[in-house]
Amino acid sequence: MAPYLAQHRGQLELDLVPGKRAGAFILGAPVGHVIRLLQTEPTLVPKVDLKYVEEDPLAEAIVLSLTVRATNPDSPASTERPPPSDAEACGAHISLLFDPSTQRLKLISIHDLYKTSGPALRLLYRQTECHSNRAVTTGLLVNRLFGPTHPGTFAADTGVFTLAYPGISFEFTIPERHRALFSPASEAKVPHGARQGLANDHNLLEFPDGTTPQCRTIYVYGPGSNWQAAAVPSITQYGAQYRSLSPVSMLTCLQSVHAQPGTGITVLLTDIGTRSDEAHTANRQVEIRLGQTTAQDLIADLGQPATVFYKNDDKMSIHAAEATDSSADVELPCPVVETLGGPLQESPDLGSSSDGQTSQPQERMAARAPVVLKTTDQVPASRDYFYNYYEYGFDVLLDGSNHRCKKVLLHTNVPGHYDFGRYQKCFFALNIASGSDTSPAQAEAICHDSKWDTVRALFDQTPGEPVIFNRGSSEQNPFGPTLFYGHRGLIFEVMQNGYIPTVTLF
Repeated sequence: MAPYLAQHRGQLELDLVPGKRAGAFILGAPVGHVIRLLQTEPTLVPKVDLKYVEEDPLAEAIVLSLTVRATNPDSPASTERPPPSDAEACGAHISLLFDPSTQRLKLISIHDLYKTSGPALRLLYRQTECHSNRAVTTGLLVNRLFGPTHPGTFAADTGVFTLAYPGISFEFTIPERHRALFSPASEAKVPHGARQGLANDHNLLEFPDGTTPQCRTIYVYGPGSNWQAAAVPSITQYGAQYRSLSPVSMLTCLQSVHAQPGTGITVLLTDIGTRSDEAHTANRQVEIRLGQTTAQDLIADLGQPATVFYKNDDKMSIHAAEATDSSADVELPCPVVETLGGPLQESPDLGSSSDGQTSQPQERMAARAPVVLKTTDQVPASRDYFYNYYEYGFDVLLDGSNHRCKKVLLHTNVPGHYDFGRYQKCFFALNIASGSDTSPAQAEAICHDSKWDTVRALFDQTPGEPVIFNRGSSEQNPFGPTLFYGHRGLIFEVMQNGYIPTVTLF
C-alpha cells in the first residue's frame, strides 16, 4: 500500500520532518507518485495547477500548486464537489517544486499561512501542533518547538525575516514599526563585521510591545544550506522515507537504462529493503532483448506489470501496405503502425482538466489484476499485447503468438505531453554507433533530455517524412499533435517544442 494523505477532522494533516518530508509529500518523490497521491483525496485538495515552461520544460522547476480546504468530517465523502469559490480558495496553499531534469521533489513550500481562513491545514512537529485552528505559527512557538539555531537573515526591502534550521526554514513578515530592530547596527557604535544587528544576532522573536511575528511561509527541503539552494535527495533516502510510511518490504527504483537499437535495453535497478532488520540497498541489472526476452522473463525480473494492454485495432493500418511494399524507403517501417495503435492511442487522459484538477485514471487503476496469458473469447491468443511498467518508464510489446519481446518504448514524461504523469521518467542513454569508427561521445549522444534537432544532426542520413499523430480533439488533447520519425530500428516521437517524449526500439 502506498503512502496516503492523512486528515484530522476534515483537515489535511502534515507531519513536518525537516530535510525529509511533509506528511506524505516525500522529498525525492517522482512527480508521477505525487500526482497519484493527490488523486486519492480530491476533496482535501480540490484544485491542482501544473506550472512549467512550455517552450523549454527543462528551463525552470516543475511546480504543482495545491489549494487545500477543510471538509466536513460528518458529511459523506464525495468526489463530485464543485471547484472551490474564491472565498474557499483562501485556505492553505502548498507548492511542490520538482527538479526539471530528474522530475523529483526538491522543495515543499507551505505559504500564506497567515491568510488561512478556516481550519484547512494542520501541521505537526513531533506530535505537537504548530499550525491548526487551535495553534498559530508564531516566532515564539517556532522557537519553543524547534529550539535555538543560527542567526536569521532579514531582507530590508521586503521586511521578511528568515529563520533557518537544518532541512526547514520559516519566513516572518516584520511589521514596519519593528523593522528598525532588524536593521544593521551602526558602524559608529559597532566595529565593522562584528554583528549584523541586535535582532539578527539574537533571533528576536518577541517585540518590545509583547507581540510576536506570525509565520507566512514554511519551507521543507533536503540537501542544501538553505531553501534557495535545495537539491534532490538520493534515491535511497527517498526509498527509506517511502518505506517508513508504507508496509512494503522492498521498493525497487529505476537508476538508468542503456539502449541499443536492434538489440534491446539494459535496465539498472536499485532494490531498497530490509535484511536481518537492517536497511540495505542492492543494485541489479535486467536485460530485455528484442526477439528473445519472454513475458515470463519480464515477470521474473521486474514483477507483474502495472497493466497489460492488448492491441485492439491499428488506426494507422492503412499505411502498413505502403511501408511494406516500398523497398527503397525503410525509414518509417511497419513498427510505427504498431506504436500508434498501442497504449498511447487508447490510454485515458491524465492531464489537467479546465478547473486544474487531475482526472482519475479509472481504466488504468482497474487493470492491476494478475497477468493471465490464455486464449479467451475477448482476447485472441495471437493478439500482441503491451506490458506497461509505469514505475520504470517503459513499455514492452510482446508477440501474441510466441510471447517474445517485439519492441520497447521508453518514456521521458515531458510536461505538456498527453501521457505526462502516468510514467516515471526513463533515464536512458542511447547508443547510435553505426561502425567501429564512431566515437564514444557519439555512441552515447542521445539521452532522456535530448531535443530532436540535436538527435537528427547525429544521423548520417536525414530521416524521412514523419507521421503526424493527434490524440483526439482539442478538448481531449489540448497539447496538439506530435510527429513520429523512423530511423534504423528507432522511432522518435517529437513534440512541437522539439522535445522527445518517447523513443521506440524495434
